[in-house]
Formats: sequence, structure tokens, C-alpha cells
Amino acid sequence: MSFVPALTDKFGRKYIFCATMLVSTIAQIGLIKSNSLNVSICFMVLLGMTWPGKRVTGLNYILEFLPQDY
Repeated sequence: MSFVPALTDKFGRKYIFCATMLVSTIAQIGLIKSNSLNVSICFMVLLGMTWPGKRVTGLNYILEFLPQDY
């Protein structure tokens, strides 16, 4: 998922951040409702794949709202 930060430069941080949060939410709900170990593993992998979008993109997105001269 190393291409996610590059996508933020092309499409904007807000849209990529919202998309990864949506996928992360779906993966978390699927993980909670899952009764199968194999399905749970798939949701955990999907959840792990959203990490760059949540952490890297989210941090940079938040930093855009902070004043530069603090």
C-alpha cells in the first residue's frame, strides 16, 4: 500500500482519507460479525491495508489545518 500517499497528491488528501476510513469501518464491522477464521483473516488483512491511508494521509491532512507560525 505504498502507493496510497502518492494518490493523495493526485486526488487530494480528503478523498483518499475518507475512502480509507470507509474501507476500515467496513473491515471492522465485518471482523466483528465474522464467524469464520478465514473470513476474519481476510478482514484483518483489509484492515491492515488501510493503515497508510489512516496514519500517513491522516497526519498530513490534519497538519494542513494547523497554523504554520506557532
